[in-house]
Amino acid sequence: MNQRVGASSSRDLLNFWGTRALVLMAASGCSDTVDAPVAPPTLAVAASTVTVPPRNADTRMFRWSDAPDSALWAEAARGDTLFAVGLKSPGAERGYFKGQRLIAATDWINSRQALSAASGVRLVWIDSLLPLVRIKISDPAMLARVRRLPFIDYIEPAYVSNIEFGLTPI
Repeated sequence: MNQRVGASSSRDLLNFWGTRALVLMAASGCSDTVDAPVAPPTLAVAASTVTVPPRNADTRMFRWSDAPDSALWAEAARGDTLFAVGLKSPGAERGYFKGQRLIAATDWINSRQALSAASGVRLVWIDSLLPLVRIKISDPAMLARVRRLPFIDYIEPAYVSNIEFGLTPI
């Protein structure tokens, strides 16, 4: 037998981990049923009496939502056309405000499904707590279409240029 020192056979590893897995499953009371995926329970819409201002209400700050599509695309193209996208319920001012999640769970799910179904858009990452996704967009025309969808709270480059260090992930 030509085994390296310290190497285990696949069967030994299976026996080692398989036994522990059975013990853990028995101890945790696992069942044979598989639940359908649901939105995390923390996605309940916040019951707030606070008036939520539009995202661009503060005119003292630069906002990508005020920039033309061409400027947004040019900046994102420096970082491989990857965008950070905030999601909201259609008709709502925002999806998240002052620590409160404002998007309905069904709207969160439907907006992610709509983005992933769009040709020219690839869903890259989904935040598990905030109504935020990262998407890769194929061309400027698709950016213009995505930007105007009713469930988009904001869209900005996922990487912004930094004079000293190049591209910086946000």
